[in-house]
Amino acid sequence: MDLGLKGRTALICGASSGLGLASAEALSAEGANVTMFARTRDTLEREANRLGALPVRGDVTLPQDLERAVAQTIEAFGGLDILVWNSGGPPAGTGIEVTPDALEQALEMMLAPAVRLVHLALPHLELSPAGRIVAITSLAAKEPTRHLALSNTFRPALTGWLMTLADELGPRAITVNCIAPGRIATPRLAYLYPDGPTQEALKDIPLRRWGEPREFGDVVCFIASDRARYVTGQTIVVDDSAHPVAPLVKVQGGHDPKGPGGIYFVDVFERHASMFESLFPWIHSGATLVPANLIVPPGVSDQAARQADLRAMTISEKVAAAVALRRLGYKVVAKPSGVIVAAVAAKSHAAGKLHPSDLIIAVNGAPTLAVSLLRAQLAKVKPGDVVTLAIDRGAQHLTIRVKTIADTTNRSHAIVGFSPEQAAEIKLPLRVQIDAGNVGGPSAGLAFALEVMEKLGQNVDHGYRVAATGEIALDGEVGAIGGIKQKTFGVREAKADVFLVPVDNAADARRYAHGLRIIAVKSFPQALRALATLPPKR
Repeated sequence: MDLGLKGRTALICGASSGLGLASAEALSAEGANVTMFARTRDTLEREANRLGALPVRGDVTLPQDLERAVAQTIEAFGGLDILVWNSGGPPAGTGIEVTPDALEQALEMMLAPAVRLVHLALPHLELSPAGRIVAITSLAAKEPTRHLALSNTFRPALTGWLMTLADELGPRAITVNCIAPGRIATPRLAYLYPDGPTQEALKDIPLRRWGEPREFGDVVCFIASDRARYVTGQTIVVDDSAHPVAPLVKVQGGHDPKGPGGIYFVDVFERHASMFESLFPWIHSGATLVPANLIVPPGVSDQAARQADLRAMTISEKVAAAVALRRLGYKVVAKPSGVIVAAVAAKSHAAGKLHPSDLIIAVNGAPTLAVSLLRAQLAKVKPGDVVTLAIDRGAQHLTIRVKTIADTTNRSHAIVGFSPEQAAEIKLPLRVQIDAGNVGGPSAGLAFALEVMEKLGQNVDHGYRVAATGEIALDGEVGAIGGIKQKTFGVREAKADVFLVPVDNAADARRYAHGLRIIAVKSFPQALRALATLPPKR
């Protein structure tokens, strides 16, 4: 395939090693003129000489060096078609450790230089028949990485600015895209893993290996090429698959299970689709294009929805521990205490009447101490009907009348217009710590409950790689979840043996199973029985 890069000119930052060098190698191999911009003189000159590229030594944090890089590129090649932004990251550290000085330093390393360089390059890119801006970011642009607070702050900021540019520069035929690499075999990764990756570390990567730098460079080439002329505003990331639960769960007196098998959970990555993805949703395996209001309720901000998801995960963790310990005979004090209002839809009749953190304890006089009970009461009314809510707001006990609206996923169902969360009073006899990081939502509850039992010596998986999804209630009931298609793809990629799913999701999961064994479950005891009756693992 001819990518149409021969004779095009590219300026690549951080080009003497790692992903910048891989980009330079790939573009040079396609016949592009390449300017390699980096700080290390000897390495830069050696690699540029090997590739027949123009070396320009400089530091991205120095405005005069950026000006010189653009000027020398124009002088040498007569124009500029492709700008590849690539820079190092700030030091590791927690959010609490971030100081104003560290914040300013990270700004001058990661965001301000990119803005300066784009402004310097833009007049020349506008003269090109195919202007391209490609930014190498990181997975921190997708979700925060533990102990990398500064990177978590500025990588998404850079991505947001570039996505804004994509919309503004589109009419000028300039595309803007980001590439967020996963585990690519660069010198940086070799430094972090001097003995190379372990088999345990590789088992959650579908291809069971690290990516090669040239494979990353090939992606840069494609995004910079004529073949990608209709791709803009895109962030290309590594697909997610199922994750082992064992490292996330710690139980007082418990131990990590030995032998083969294991419990896995799977999450779904949701984001706004680019124009290209909207037109061609099949470009991502297992992806589904859905209206935004099916992901975030109308009138609820993305941030509020994300916070609600994280709170739901925290509650799910406590409920999962309670269910598992009860099953093992421990005395657990756990009782539902109402339904928490996590976020209110601004365009619903509940806006201005319900507040986040309100506790709903009854609907039309019927107690609704559990989310399932609230939904059962709402199932008795029609959209447009008025319901009477009994709520606790701090020390106040209030009665509020709210007109219902139609559920966007089923127009015949009435909803009030808020995101519900289960409130419960839970006292555990053992310390249980579940750390799911920045994964949100309640769908990992079943997997967490299974892992708690594994930690306390129960052979739950029986040697199988068991993936599980489902919201778990205090009574052990397993409720339906969203994103089952994407989760099934993720479980297949992780090479799990079986996938436990809620009964209501089973039909859809089987549609995408392609040989993966799907086990439908309604309750936690049923899930345990289903695993116990599997044939011996060979």
